[in-house]
Amino acid sequence: MPASDIDAFLKHQNVDEIKEFSKRYKEQIGLPLWVTGTTPNTLTKEKLSLLVDAGLVEIRMGIQTAAESSKKLYKRPHTNQQVDNAVRMVHSHKELSGRYDIILDSPWDTDEDTIETLMFFSKLPTPLQLTMYSMVFYPGTDVYKKAKKEGLIKDDLNDVYRKYFLGISNTHLNKLFILLRDYASVGVGISPMIMFILTHKITKKLYLHKFLRNVIR
Repeated sequence: MPASDIDAFLKHQNVDEIKEFSKRYKEQIGLPLWVTGTTPNTLTKEKLSLLVDAGLVEIRMGIQTAAESSKKLYKRPHTNQQVDNAVRMVHSHKELSGRYDIILDSPWDTDEDTIETLMFFSKLPTPLQLTMYSMVFYPGTDVYKKAKKEGLIKDDLNDVYRKYFLGISNTHLNKLFILLRDYASVGVGISPMIMFILTHKITKKLYLHKFLRNVIR
């Protein structure tokens, strides 16, 4: 049962109200429950445990980035520590699957920003599900206005409306996200040390990045 507005529910309802919701949901509906949109700073252990008992099987969380400058752009107030805590909270329930969203291909992200996000996710417990989205400048958003002002949008039809949000660019760092996604989904992951080597400037300077990436793949 999808519940796209449950993030607001988690944020604004107290434990007693969630307890009542979970009890009635389990008794009167009894179907698997999916939380399709939440943020790291709305979860608590008690609230999550109640929802798991009610039948929660998957929770989706918009992380988007670990880079501080990008968080400001996306208006994401949570800290990386809050994200880490939330992911580990979800991971503690073995019957619960965690799905986490990441935004790639931002014209304002540096390689260092992208690497910071890669390194952050390489430190999280697995299994976990990662979904990567290529940035789309949706009209009415601040990023659309910023892109328009900076001349990044030449043609709304092709640069916005026809932009495929799952079509991430074919770059080395994006390919590492795909590798990390595939390894993390089966509970293996890629260690921070290996990720450090794969993303290091010297590795790329010596043209070893493609070779090492292919070895891991």
